[in-house]
Amino acid sequence: MKTGIASIIATALLISPILRAQPTESGQVERFDRQLESIRRNTRLSINPSVPLSERAYLDYGGYTTFSYLSLDNPSLTNTAFRQIETGVYLDMIFDGTHEFFFRGHLFHRDFNPGDRFNSDGENIDGRVDAMFYKFDLAHFESAYQGKETNNDLSIKLGRDLVLWGNGLTLSTDMDGGVVDLTYGEADLQLIAGVTPLDTVDFDSARPRFDSRTQRGLYGALGTVRVGTNRIYAYGLDQRDYNNDELTADDMIDGDAATPTRFHYDSHYIGIGATGALTDRLTYGVEAVYEG
Repeated sequence: MKTGIASIIATALLISPILRAQPTESGQVERFDRQLESIRRNTRLSINPSVPLSERAYLDYGGYTTFSYLSLDNPSLTNTAFRQIETGVYLDMIFDGTHEFFFRGHLFHRDFNPGDRFNSDGENIDGRVDAMFYKFDLAHFESAYQGKETNNDLSIKLGRDLVLWGNGLTLSTDMDGGVVDLTYGEADLQLIAGVTPLDTVDFDSARPRFDSRTQRGLYGALGTVRVGTNRIYAYGLDQRDYNNDELTADDMIDGDAATPTRFHYDSHYIGIGATGALTDRLTYGVEAVYEG
């Protein structure tokens, strides 16, 4: 009897340290979660520098070709025939989610029947660069090369692209220049500085070369706060006229008068607005602006 009791006590003493050394079930789960999160972050955020750059790049490209034909008879039954072939291409390259190079443009060839041209332009090959820019994203840079994850961001875009503010009431145009986007939590700040492309159609159609040589500087800041599904914003924009065009009376009528008319318009804008969703099928947009 004494021997049996001694064996039970010895066994209990041997098992007790082992039990104390084993973590609880909840502790094992927590440690496993931490390890899994570390692996997930390292594999999802950080890039592997041993992988070739060509395999770490995202590449998207495409194009289109269209053919148009127009045959028009005026009231006197005079026919005008017009043909156009247009080809467009785009290319988007993103390296490690950090550096982006984008290009989109098109070429077109117009052809009229003899004597059918509307003006001195309109034939041969012409084209346009619709967008071409380089963009750097700081948050993606830290994620890819340092393994950091943050809700704040800084991005810089240089080149030509569409700039659309709010609901587009004041600013919705292509711009050659720079755009800086700052994000801090639910707040965003966008800074812009640049000029319109030369082939921008000006809002002043009376100005000489209004559709072929437009130079207007754009400088401003747009602040946005996200509240749920709503975006509340305010902005200030300064527009400078760099056209320096003059038009004399001799340009408009056949006469001896030469009174010069100078086309120049500088302006500034202060606006507030909001966009968002009222339901899953109903959205809204409201904006008010002061122009000076």
